[in-house]
Amino acid sequence: MAAPITQHEIELYGNVLSEIRYRIEHAVMKLTQVTEVVEFESAALQLRKSIELVALGTLAANRHLAVQVSTTLHKKDWHEARKLLRNINPSYWPTPFKDGIGQDGRRSLQPYDEPFLSEDEAGGAWGFLSDLLHADNPFARIEITQQRVDKAREISAKLRGLLGLHTAELGNRENVLLAEMDTPPDGHVSVIVLNEVSRETRLVEG
Repeated sequence: MAAPITQHEIELYGNVLSEIRYRIEHAVMKLTQVTEVVEFESAALQLRKSIELVALGTLAANRHLAVQVSTTLHKKDWHEARKLLRNINPSYWPTPFKDGIGQDGRRSLQPYDEPFLSEDEAGGAWGFLSDLLHADNPFARIEITQQRVDKAREISAKLRGLLGLHTAELGNRENVLLAEMDTPPDGHVSVIVLNEVSRETRLVEG
């Protein structure tokens, strides 16, 4: 039987989002004007780690399962890691939304209609970033091409689209979290508990 989400779990998820936010900001800064291979590699590393943290975020309170999935990722096997995640929590990937106003005039969630990193795209993005970091020849230097830089920038933008305002379902929990990664005006992460999930979901403080 599903149990309520605890305050500890809410805080753990918020901590994961804060780390992701920091890593994405670091990557964006490095990608603003790429001139050195080390800068590009640093951006690729932060973006790849961000994707991994998105996938593992709903396991923040279950260290044993998170380590199991993380070990699989270290073996460069996104497909197998995704299978493990889906077995643990079929709804592990966040669902993005945008703010709206319901018929009663209260804040509501509306379907997100801008580009975002979907679960199906995540494996390809993770693989692209991994290839940049793990060349077959460890002494070979990454060739910085505009196409690669643009691709990395696109991934960072899609991660922001995914996480700006989203719901997250923790495995075997009866509640759903609503999280904002770039909460104005100070940009702090915000996580609260929803009373229901629908296209016009009313929000309640957790």
